[in-house]
Amino acid sequence: MKDIRFIAIFLLLAATAVSAQDADSAYNSKSGWNIIPLPIVSYHSDLGFQFGALATIYDYGDGSYYPDYKHLVYFELSLYTKLSGIARVSYDSQYLLPGYRVTANLGFFPNKAYSFFGFNGYRSVYTPEFITTGAESYKSRVFYNYQNYQTRFMVDLQKNINPWLKWIAGMNLWNFNLQSVDVDFINRGKESDLLPAIADEPGLYERYIAYGIIPKDEADGGFVANVKAGIVADTRDFDANPSKGIWTELLMNMAPGFIGNASPHIKLVAMHRQYFPLAGKRLIFAYRVGYQGTIAGHTPFYMQSQLQTSFIYNLTNAVGGAESVRGILYNRLLADGFAIGNAELRWRTLDFRFLGQNCFLGFNLFADAAVTVQKIDFDQEEALRQAVLLDDPAVPGNPWAFSADDYFDFSSADTPHYTMGGGLKIGFNENTIISADIGKALSPRDGSLGVYIGMDFMF
Repeated sequence: MKDIRFIAIFLLLAATAVSAQDADSAYNSKSGWNIIPLPIVSYHSDLGFQFGALATIYDYGDGSYYPDYKHLVYFELSLYTKLSGIARVSYDSQYLLPGYRVTANLGFFPNKAYSFFGFNGYRSVYTPEFITTGAESYKSRVFYNYQNYQTRFMVDLQKNINPWLKWIAGMNLWNFNLQSVDVDFINRGKESDLLPAIADEPGLYERYIAYGIIPKDEADGGFVANVKAGIVADTRDFDANPSKGIWTELLMNMAPGFIGNASPHIKLVAMHRQYFPLAGKRLIFAYRVGYQGTIAGHTPFYMQSQLQTSFIYNLTNAVGGAESVRGILYNRLLADGFAIGNAELRWRTLDFRFLGQNCFLGFNLFADAAVTVQKIDFDQEEALRQAVLLDDPAVPGNPWAFSADDYFDFSSADTPHYTMGGGLKIGFNENTIISADIGKALSPRDGSLGVYIGMDFMF
């Protein structure tokens, strides 16, 4: 990824609202159905500029639920200029089934240039010159990419054991369709700065397959059906923008063979989030610490990139980027198990009314980190042997030329990946929050700078 030295962000925001009740109701009260449609004009340094539209529909009932809601439905259709997209619908309610919270989402996430930097963090070397046009060792701008089309359906049920403790159960279905980057598609209509064919310049994904690191039966993707079960402790005062309390979850995501999984496995997820009011709701300190790892079986490599929690609405990746460690490269840390930590200071500076909506303006400062705690195992000696065999000096201009230092660092374990940064938040009716964060990687091995404009607080 090219270094980003100067960034100007222009966020075009237009908000309208349709309410089934009087729009002049008291500031702290909303009732009936409220629709907040927004155009999507955003920027994500890993994915490019995003264009599209979203709509969030809230049912506040008779107003006694506000700022909570009876029902929430969310729609999004958008495209990123770096060849990915989102088409999804989500639903959340504590009133559809009395006594249960129901969350569901259906999404299609095509990505023609999905980031891939190898396995186990710093044990895989990132060489930015490989993707820097004009550099002496330039290979291809998509050297660290492959095509990844993901379809996902999820439905979860939660029920309170007591006012702050609940159990959760659900079914998560994924289908992954993977292949090499479609270079012809990216090159079409261009007369210069063309990408080389994959056969002439294989990327890291193709090399991992050829070296035997990615098993051939996983290289094209596959289907995964997860059964989810766990407990959640939640004492937050408000889900979308909490000012106090905890949110702790312990989940088992099980992919058993008898429901069609080619690689049965169990993932354990343990996440703790806590919120401290330093000056009422105006100044909040929040942090998240957690672990996700395989505790049984074999997790296919295409599932290792999925960050799994009790609420999964958008496309979530582990680890690197807007949902995990802001500032490091998207999917920089891909491992069988990882630990993650985020700390954030949130300052709510101004409350105001805009187009009949209750709004606020806020800022945040943060520090993020993650580290590999369980490696994705593969035969290192065999991988190096295959790489050397492919690097045949008798073949002029051999595209499989290989130097171990360009790809691997097996000399030590992964060390923490650190970032720091800050951001801006604009909230509508406490539930819809537009977020802009800028994160700086503290090591050049993780890239340079990440810019993320999207929805909601990260945790």
